[in-house]
Formats: sequence, structure tokens, C-alpha cells
Amino acid sequence: MECSALAVANYFISQSFDLKIPLSPVRLISLVYYSKAWSLALRDSELFEERAEAWKYGPVIRVVYDEFKDFGRNAISRYASEVVCHVTEMQTQKFPTCPEAKVFLDNVWKAYIHLTDTQIIQIEHRLHTPWSMSYKHGTIVLISNCVIQEYYKKYSQQKTKKTYFE
Repeated sequence: MECSALAVANYFISQSFDLKIPLSPVRLISLVYYSKAWSLALRDSELFEERAEAWKYGPVIRVVYDEFKDFGRNAISRYASEVVCHVTEMQTQKFPTCPEAKVFLDNVWKAYIHLTDTQIIQIEHRLHTPWSMSYKHGTIVLISNCVIQEYYKKYSQQKTKKTYFE
């Protein structure tokens, strides 16, 4: 694991602040989820260890939801608190600092930030997505990393390198 889900969330929040693009909790949770999904598919590794869960409106990383749920549908206006990304035993950061991870997260940002909350939910509710294969009405279920990885690997094989993240 390179970092925590909240560190990834902080990276996207930083992008939001820098570019003055409002970021709702739905968009943020989705960006963090897509970061996990594409890391599993394209890098064969987890970007962070927190698991994705199948909730009514789509996949959720619970720790990100819990941290930002008070914003409702409003734009997030602060970073996650108490976040640490261990760079070394002596050094910690609130954001991923590895250049490769930053480039990867920038690509996820560019691919999905133009979508509205509604569009994100519609994409996640398509048939045969990891969410649709895992969700059970009225319950919260973990989405298997294997299911996520398999789906996004197949999806990436249908796309050119320029459109991996779309």
C-alpha cells in the first residue's frame, strides 16, 4: 500500500482547491474508488488498503464517506483530518508524494472530474460493474478486489491507452 484512502482524498481535494473546481462527497468518493480500481487493473497493486463497499448509490470507501458526509451535496471545503502517508519511518505526509502515484492520480482526476454526481452514479450502476455484481438491496456488502480488478482490466483492454479512464 502506498498510502491511505484519506490521503488520496486529500490529493483530490487539493486539486479541487487549486483548480477551483467544486468537489462534492459523491465525486470525491468516486474518484477515490476509481483510483483503487484502476490501480488494481493497471498496476496490479492496491493504492490503499481500505475496501470498497457496495451501497445503494454506488461503491463507497467508508472512511472517506465518514470523513465528508457532513457536507451533504455541498462542495468540500477542508482536507481530511488526521491523515498520514508514511514516506519513511521518520517522515510523514498528508498526500501521496511518490511522483508515479501523483501522475496516476492526475490521470484519474482528468478522466472523471468532468462528470456530474448523477453521471457518476449512472456509470456505477451499469450492468456487470463490480458494484452491480455485488450490491444486495438493503445491505452493505464488500466489493471483492478480484472482481474490481477483473472488470477494469477487461474494460481497459477494450480501450486505447488514451481512453483508459473514461
